[in-house]
Amino acid sequence: MDKQGFFMDFLAHRTLPKLILSGRSLTRRQPLSDVAGSSFENGAPEQGGILDMLRAAQTEGCGGVCGVGDDGLAKAIATLRAENLKPSELPFQMLPMIPNVLGYVREATEYGLAGAGMRRVLRTGLGGVIRAGLTGMRNAPSVLRKQFPAALEILYDLEMGEMNRLKPPVVFLHHTITDMAVAFGHRKILDNFVRAMRDRYHTEPGFATSNFVELAGRLKAWDIPASWILAPLNQPGYLMPGGLEAYRNILQEGGLRLIADKVSPESPTPGAAIEWALSQPAVAAVMVDKIG
Repeated sequence: MDKQGFFMDFLAHRTLPKLILSGRSLTRRQPLSDVAGSSFENGAPEQGGILDMLRAAQTEGCGGVCGVGDDGLAKAIATLRAENLKPSELPFQMLPMIPNVLGYVREATEYGLAGAGMRRVLRTGLGGVIRAGLTGMRNAPSVLRKQFPAALEILYDLEMGEMNRLKPPVVFLHHTITDMAVAFGHRKILDNFVRAMRDRYHTEPGFATSNFVELAGRLKAWDIPASWILAPLNQPGYLMPGGLEAYRNILQEGGLRLIADKVSPESPTPGAAIEWALSQPAVAAVMVDKIG
């Protein structure tokens, strides 16, 4: 890799775009698994498909997408990068949110637990399967005792196989897992996630949450070295337990960086709401469903 390529690769790991497309806007319109059909693999996705939506988002100013880990979405982003990457531009970013809890539930309902597991293994690729196998062997006693944190680590490896090729700057723990760990005081889940992302995938860990104030308190009390948080932030305080002032007080203390989600109930997201969110302390980026 030449010096310029190395520099761009370094920036891709350290820089987040100000505007990030929410994966919600993709899954509402088309199942992500549909992206990997023959039309996509031939380089000509159907009109209105995921790749077209990503192209439109990039044109509107989004520099990345944040959503559940999915190999179809990863392929779409790889194609978009090949189309648009220029020496003066950062690559379109993928910020995965793992594990894909609802995806596992849907597949387990349709195919059974064994079938759902096999489908995930087949989509992961050899590297991910090997890594998950090594993690499983290392944590075998805990897995056999049905300890949830150990099982989660295997899911991380299965989902990160395809995602890691895109070198995500941040990987978020899904809000259902984050909030459950916080509610039940399960520090090990958060600790293990931070260690797995940094040691095995050389990326920054982040936590998606619906309870920012409580999470921030736990991170501080448990001395967990993670700073990236994805949480709702808006002027009315909608979906913000503790209220806006509590958010501001915590963010002004320093140490945390927030990606603001649900900044407005309107769609497309109004420019004024985006500007307001970016003006708040320690807000690094805004996640939008669509830009107005």
